Amino acid sequence: MTRSLGCLCLALAFATAPSLRPQTPDAKAELDLGIAAYERGLDGDAIQHLRRAVSLEPTSVSGHYYLALVHNLRCLPLSSFCDAESAKWAIEEYTKVLELDPTHAEALKGKGRLLYRLQLSDNHTLQRLDDAERLYRKAAMLNPSDPEALYAVAAFDWIRTNRALVEERSRFGLSVGQPMIGLPTCRETRAKALPDVEEGLALLTRVLRVVRSVDAQVYLASLYMERAELRCGDRAAYKGDRRTERQWRNRACVTWQQTNGNLVPRRWLPSPPPPPPGREDTCSWSRN
Repeated sequence: MTRSLGCLCLALAFATAPSLRPQTPDAKAELDLGIAAYERGLDGDAIQHLRRAVSLEPTSVSGHYYLALVHNLRCLPLSSFCDAESAKWAIEEYTKVLELDPTHAEALKGKGRLLYRLQLSDNHTLQRLDDAERLYRKAAMLNPSDPEALYAVAAFDWIRTNRALVEERSRFGLSVGQPMIGLPTCRETRAKALPDVEEGLALLTRVLRVVRSVDAQVYLASLYMERAELRCGDRAAYKGDRRTERQWRNRACVTWQQTNGNLVPRRWLPSPPPPPPGREDTCSWSRN
């Protein structure tokens, strides 16, 4: 065998030997491995595979979305601790998903839920809430029958109205249980707050036609209580709304007892409103 022929044979051998050929990473294979690890609760493995997947295919919506889910695990709604670094990574990944697909409803809600969760533990409460509400409103526009999105928008309606009513009551020094319907500024407050209350009532009514939810019933009761405060001198209407409020709180109690404390569906935001000040409440959900 001549030298040239020997070199040619050696080159062919190297080219065809599987163990010696350079292996090209496969983005889909890494994505599948990452998703499988995530579903098995292997967070570290999931992050490694998913990061490889998005490095190989930066426009992978699924890769970025599952990375957000993995990082989000330490900021679940019912968690008492939210790791700041994990939250930062989760928000970045949700943002990448929405840059690639602005209509990704689950990413809209996931990022909104995380921002809501974070506002409980930092000094950016109003900005976090505003950003979260915008995301949920977009999700609700994309799917007007999504109960989670409708519920969240109604919750933000309650939060905003409750803040305004608390400030007004404090300004006039009202005691616990003393209605504000006779305040000189009641009509002014009503003009600002009533649209949010009415929207929240309408949205939660739609939610409860689709799902059985303790939290939705609690928010509905609380919005009726807020509307009662905005009746401005109409004591009959005030009493009617307070009566409806109590009915919905009782229904929430029954729902809680019938489900043995298991929320149906799972809790979408960290917590519902507390019971009215000074009122004894027998349901344990009010203290969770």
